[in-house]
Amino acid sequence: AHLARTKDYIRQQGFGLALDNAGLGSDPTQSMRDLRPDYIKIDRNVSRNIETPIYAATVRKLVGVGEELGVKVIAGGVERTRTMENLWLLGVEIMQGYLFGPPSLNVVRTAKPAPAETDWRDAGLSSRALSNLADALAASIRVPPVPAGQDRLSL
Repeated sequence: AHLARTKDYIRQQGFGLALDNAGLGSDPTQSMRDLRPDYIKIDRNVSRNIETPIYAATVRKLVGVGEELGVKVIAGGVERTRTMENLWLLGVEIMQGYLFGPPSLNVVRTAKPAPAETDWRDAGLSSRALSNLADALAASIRVPPVPAGQDRLSL
């Protein structure tokens, strides 16, 4: 009852709830059931090791749970363009880490591919984030739409 009242109060104040450090070995099912989070935050150690099959499978599973329950998935610890690309291919659309800039109170959106006519100067991104975004977009990105029931790596 206390947890329910606390969750309600936090949400009434305009905040969301996050399940932090996801993917580090404990099954998030119990926490998901009790907390009903708005966000699942993938631990930075999982992000940094995304090229390892077990971590890729973990992220794929968390993204699937997020999609099924309507919970947004955030990847922390994104420091390299390749990490960002791999996470994106697995379905993670919200990321944070030094690739986008140092910790800040300002919100920076992910490097989600956008139409060529998008003017990123209107997005409120820092010049460093814009530079990283431009590098990432130039290096990679022609991501096809993902058919229902598939992740981006299975295309």
